[in-house]
Amino acid sequence: MAGSVRQTILKALKESRKIPLKDLRHLSSVDTASLLMELPEPEARRLFEELIQANLASSTLSEIPEPHLKDFLQSLPETHLISLFSEGQLDDLIYLMEFIEGKEKLVAKLPEKRQIKLKNFMSYPEGTTGRIMQDDFFSVSISDTAGQGIEKLREYSRERFVHYVYCMDEKRILLGVLSIRELAIAPSHVEIKDILNRDVITVTAFDSEKDTAELVGRHNFIALPVVDQNKKLLGLVTVDDILDIIKEQALADIYARAGLPEDDRIYSSAFSSIKNRLPWMVLNLVFAFLASSIISLFEQTMSRLIILATLKNVVAGIGGNTAIQTLTVTTRGLDTGDFDFTTFTKALLKESFVGLMMGLFMGTGAALITFVWKESFLVSVVIFIAMLLNSFVAVLSGFVIPVALRSIRKDPAVSSGVLVTIITDIFGFFIFLGTASIGLKMIGESL
Repeated sequence: MAGSVRQTILKALKESRKIPLKDLRHLSSVDTASLLMELPEPEARRLFEELIQANLASSTLSEIPEPHLKDFLQSLPETHLISLFSEGQLDDLIYLMEFIEGKEKLVAKLPEKRQIKLKNFMSYPEGTTGRIMQDDFFSVSISDTAGQGIEKLREYSRERFVHYVYCMDEKRILLGVLSIRELAIAPSHVEIKDILNRDVITVTAFDSEKDTAELVGRHNFIALPVVDQNKKLLGLVTVDDILDIIKEQALADIYARAGLPEDDRIYSSAFSSIKNRLPWMVLNLVFAFLASSIISLFEQTMSRLIILATLKNVVAGIGGNTAIQTLTVTTRGLDTGDFDFTTFTKALLKESFVGLMMGLFMGTGAALITFVWKESFLVSVVIFIAMLLNSFVAVLSGFVIPVALRSIRKDPAVSSGVLVTIITDIFGFFIFLGTASIGLKMIGESL
């Protein structure tokens, strides 16, 4: 269906006809943004003008990758920018404003009411709920009846989506909330105040996006009211906004664990990608030589027992996987509030036990395979002990490092992966080759 709508829009642009409004609204913001970037400049400009008239421009532009978005906004004439920022969702416009040069001059040319709203939204710090809330919501008066509320709902929902029914007094103080179902099944003569749920969970505009996202996820809300310190209703945060935050956080975590900034994308320039990736690769090179220096301490041992060279990566690899598993569970627990249901001590003991059991099972398996493959009892014992101890060290590093980083107000996702990996590798090599050295000394040089 999206493909046929896309073709209809392309045909209308080619023939210089007006695009049917239903087609513009049927195509998703992501698909429209992709189409906007593919078109030649004259046709892209005409499509953008149609999007402005349909009040879809801000939501479409918010889906364009940042490097392309900045170039596109800079190419627009001032009249188009004024039209863009005079309409649309404020949360989208606040995001777009970051890419506008001379934003103060632009805001000064907007209608007065829009100026006030934009300035209010921009007054909230980045990363707070105020920056992502919507100021458009459905509300009823405490003196309304259910029948009057239904009539207002019919009128409001012709153009906009309704999440919940909020009840305010004449000063916009939030008094309670109703679901649409509760309003619909109530007898028409019943007053809103008699069916109102006054126990409302709210957030403030200065609460962090992350805390708000956790609250929505914990209670399975589809929207959450945003109030000021006097309980005045300012707006609401929807589950769509929360999903965007969760996606951004997940993307940030993935990039952080790889040592990359979020602006390193598949469409980034080669120079930009090299600049972003090279520092971490240099750091990894330093750590690699650090691990190699540990191995060099046991060159004599490896020369006597050359089989160790073929097996040392087994210990490091299994230990690294164990560490990453523990790191993932711990980091998630810190992010999602899992530690509200247990203590750090209990969690550490549990993970330590898991690590020892994993080391026991994997060490036993590795020892049996090594004995059958290489027919060396000494090496089988060495790899068993090394994997048992290294699994324990891996679990400790995977748990302690993110907890320690969080305690000093650092993001565990940013550097935990690098630290955990290098610690596990170093200890893995040291334990494996150190155990082999001790074994050689105990039994002599002949095997």
